[in-house]
Amino acid sequence: MPLEIKWDRSPWWYGRYKRDGKKLCVKLDVRVEGTPPASRRLSDLGDTAFEKSRAKAELRFAQFVEDLQGPQSKEDLVKRLISIRQGGKMETVPLSEMFNVWSALPRKKPLGERYVFQVNRRFQLFASFVTKHQPQAKTMADVSVETAEAFMNAERAKGYAAKTYNDLLILLRSVFERLKKRATLMHNPFENIPLSDGDTMGQTPFMPDELALIVTSARKPEHAIIRPILFTGICTAMRRGDCCLLKWSDVDLQNRVITVKTSKTGRTAVIPLFPLLEEEIRRHLPAKNDFVFPEPAKRYIGNPDHITDLADRVLKDAGYFDSSSSGTSSTHRGNLRASRAKGLRKARLHGLHSFRVTWVTLALTAGVPIELVRLVTSHQSVEIVLKHYFKPGREEMRRILTEKMPQLFSRTDAVNAEDEKKAPATSPGIKALIESMTAENWAEVRDALLKRLEQEPPNAA
Repeated sequence: MPLEIKWDRSPWWYGRYKRDGKKLCVKLDVRVEGTPPASRRLSDLGDTAFEKSRAKAELRFAQFVEDLQGPQSKEDLVKRLISIRQGGKMETVPLSEMFNVWSALPRKKPLGERYVFQVNRRFQLFASFVTKHQPQAKTMADVSVETAEAFMNAERAKGYAAKTYNDLLILLRSVFERLKKRATLMHNPFENIPLSDGDTMGQTPFMPDELALIVTSARKPEHAIIRPILFTGICTAMRRGDCCLLKWSDVDLQNRVITVKTSKTGRTAVIPLFPLLEEEIRRHLPAKNDFVFPEPAKRYIGNPDHITDLADRVLKDAGYFDSSSSGTSSTHRGNLRASRAKGLRKARLHGLHSFRVTWVTLALTAGVPIELVRLVTSHQSVEIVLKHYFKPGREEMRRILTEKMPQLFSRTDAVNAEDEKKAPATSPGIKALIESMTAENWAEVRDALLKRLEQEPPNAA
């Protein structure tokens, strides 16, 4: 559908059409909602709310065009499509060739082998479904809206998580849209199917004391390969691929800043170089090739999941492992995965992406302006940052609100004094903690001591 947005001038969707040879535009009385694509090209996809508003606008415009042109509009469209083809013959894309045609489309960067394999499987699954439920359909142009809806309903019934369902819908919707002219499609059968609103489980941020344990584990000799990637993730909030493929040209050691074009969105991130990462980067001087960390880069290009496995080993050492498995730490601090209410695969709770969530949460909690956070994370909107990446824990929220809110919302001094009297009696004193310290538990005792020193009066020992 020829929709239009008057960027920064109007909050409404518009539709473009021709009548009597004149180009006209009509306001559709449907608000542009959500976050549009960063490119501001309507051939790209925005977030869920944006796509929903697009679908409403397309429906409204389709009704407008139908009312304007009358019942013969479909036949006229077919005639116009035929007339622009040489010899009056309409081009088609057989369902069996959909993947080949899609994979040959021009792109800014090559597709990953694993992604191509997954897309091919999804196309085969879709083609098999169409053959079974709409046997007469041989080409993309033959696929009806009813068949597309039935396919997505069947996929939803399999119990996939919302993200998996939405990824499949967005893929098929975009494929039909990109091949619309080549396949001579009168409509995109997936364009009005709504995305799933189901909540997705995100990764949990680490607290500062937890990060300290992870850094200590990462410094062990057996984790030397993955250590620079962990430190990069912790200090920059970059995604796995950007951490592994960091180049020397992105690093300004003199001014202590990293300026990198992110692989997922193509947006530029400007990140201060913190001492932990600066020290690690200098350990890799002199530069051996374009990549700052050559060995992790090589392994990531060969198998991205291998990087995740190496990171999980460090987390396991720090006490993060699924309770069903045997951990190397005497203290189980949390699971790596959790079962979903819906979905065939478990959700990730802790992993490499947790460092991105952690960076955002700690920065916003510390009062860093959200615009600076966006500059580092290269997110398009504040909404995405707050919805998916700012995840303070309950205790952290309680502490922040207690400090920042007026005293009216706080407990009375009498209650606080009573709590202070009780505190030393409910936990071992500082002297007892020091005496209990061993080579195995020193890190935990250290953290407990630091916490006690912050909370208890000096004579609590």
